[in-house]
Amino acid sequence: MNEKNAIWWRKNREAGSTAWIIRKGVVQFGTALCMMFFLPILMNDARQLMQNVVYLPVCILGGALFGLLTWYPMEWQYRRYLSKHRQPPL
Repeated sequence: MNEKNAIWWRKNREAGSTAWIIRKGVVQFGTALCMMFFLPILMNDARQLMQNVVYLPVCILGGALFGLLTWYPMEWQYRRYLSKHRQPPL
């Protein structure tokens, strides 16, 4: 992790893991995942949309899992940066 990424992560880290998981995981990744499920259905037959609403919780849980799985590697890299440089980025 370089200094620019460390500064970026410090700002995200201050917001907390819950905010990261919701913002990056559920909102960004979960929305993309839902579009991947729902767009082909909407293009073919919009009546099938209600039958496939079961994918919505999958998208939310998948996004939360993505957020969680990206939080820990970023946190590890940031702590490694701190131990290497002995001071937080400015």
